[in-house]
Amino acid sequence: MALLKIFADSNFWPGGGNGQSSARLNRGRGFTIIEMCVVLGMFAFIGSLGILTGLREMKSGSFGDDRAAVIAALQRARSLAANGICSGAGCTAGKPHGVHLDPLEKGFVIFQGASFAGRDKEADEIITFGAANVFIDADAPVDLVFENFSAEVLSPAGVEIKDDIGNRALITVNRRGAIDLRIK
Repeated sequence: MALLKIFADSNFWPGGGNGQSSARLNRGRGFTIIEMCVVLGMFAFIGSLGILTGLREMKSGSFGDDRAAVIAALQRARSLAANGICSGAGCTAGKPHGVHLDPLEKGFVIFQGASFAGRDKEADEIITFGAANVFIDADAPVDLVFENFSAEVLSPAGVEIKDDIGNRALITVNRRGAIDLRIK
């Protein structure tokens, strides 16, 4: 009997023994709707921050890919010129090669010839930027031409590419044909 009296007086049974109502005891066993809404709101806020950060990183990665594509195009044009490679009918001794970067276009062209205007159009390699938000920051088209066999540049120049979230890179080519990248 004493054992039953202990159980009856304890909080072991809801509302047991000491006159406490079962509503009061059940109150601490769950969450209110307001508490659930606050927690869900916090999860939604943290999740949205993660999504926004992920999108920014994805755009930055895309900018890096396009920056690398411009450098690769310059290196390809330099290599074609240095090795005296030319394509097309009647081409035997090699020709200069260059890269045409136009701020109004969404890409660039590797061309064969001493200038973009006088190029061999059938040898053009047209490359577009992978991201819609990357563009060339220049007032006029930039042509970087590497001389045949020496791969030197008669008119050293630089081009800045940027995107809409603030990434910038300056790519320069000096007289000797060396390609340099500066990330701003």
